[in-house]
Amino acid sequence: MNRKGEKCVVSDHVAEQVLEMARRYFSDPENVKKYEAWHLKTYGCLPNIRNS
Repeated sequence: MNRKGEKCVVSDHVAEQVLEMARRYFSDPENVKKYEAWHLKTYGCLPNIRNS
């Protein structure tokens, strides 16, 4: 259970794995370009991921 008493959806271990996968993906500049192009086409604006 989390601090609010709600049941957790994923374990801390799985959450850390997902974050590590995202870090690896976005550490490649080509992946960032692809993501930005997709986001611009889908939402009409660039995502704010560079300051993360």
